[in-house]
Amino acid sequence: MPVPPPSCGCCHGTSCIPSGAGTALSLIWTFVLPVLQSGMPRQMQILFRPDVQEILNSFTALLGIRMGFFSAAGEELRVGENKPWCRYCTLLRTRLDQDGRCRETDRARQQEARDRAALLHYECHGGLVEAIKPLFLHDGHLLGYVMIGQLRMTDTPPAEYLFQWKQQHNNGELREAFLEAPYFEPSRLKHILGLFSSLVDYILQQHMIRVETAGNLEQIIAHMEQHCDIRLSLPEAARLVGKSPSRIAHLFREQYGAGFKDVQAEIILDKADWYMRHDPRMSIKEIAGAVGFRDPLYFSRFYRRKRGIAPSLARRREGDQQIV
Repeated sequence: MPVPPPSCGCCHGTSCIPSGAGTALSLIWTFVLPVLQSGMPRQMQILFRPDVQEILNSFTALLGIRMGFFSAAGEELRVGENKPWCRYCTLLRTRLDQDGRCRETDRARQQEARDRAALLHYECHGGLVEAIKPLFLHDGHLLGYVMIGQLRMTDTPPAEYLFQWKQQHNNGELREAFLEAPYFEPSRLKHILGLFSSLVDYILQQHMIRVETAGNLEQIIAHMEQHCDIRLSLPEAARLVGKSPSRIAHLFREQYGAGFKDVQAEIILDKADWYMRHDPRMSIKEIAGAVGFRDPLYFSRFYRRKRGIAPSLARRREGDQQIV
């Protein structure tokens, strides 16, 4: 599936908000990309309201189908329930060396959905069903994609992969993993796709995803990202950009749909998630300290309250997804 967030220079032409060395670059709140206007590139921010994550979580939890938001370049920015790719896909990628084919398929299907400017569903080369819906700005520029997958409509994976698996491993693990993917009859798939499309339209109609030019808030966000272990107060943030605290508080509510402290909390948690993904040797206690928590138990409660999952379990899920 699409490449991970571009902390290693693989952003295919997009650039993230500067966040200092070793900082998570793709946050729930902001993602910067070049948008052409009057022939000149300008820096824009994709702004997510918390409702977007709630919709992704609810769809994923109800149906067992992974729902995620991807940038126009294919970087995964948000995913429901932090759900990793299914075990069957992981086996294809890692044990049958199909990772390149998976990525090529994703890029081709994303381009097809973009060209059609409409929802596209298809069966991938691995025999699972996925769907993509592109999102466009009012001026016609591509904002990104919302994707769902993987689900099945059959009980048997493609014969070519069963044959390869038998030749290389000679056991039933691949078929078992395939059967773990959620199964739906064609009549239900039609309704799932309808619900998916309606949710994406609702997100756009309710302005849950907005695009803004970078401004004073970008400077504050960058400061928060670069100094996650030190809490920036609202008065300090206001002094940083020469505004009043009340004005900054209003701008956060207006642009992000959330308060100053809520945005700061998401930045802290995204930094913690980055450590989980990129430094598996760090303990939860060390991660807590790195993001400004002296008490690791308080950090765990804070993380669980905001993410709905314990950091130890989140770390295991991150580890599973990194295999892909």
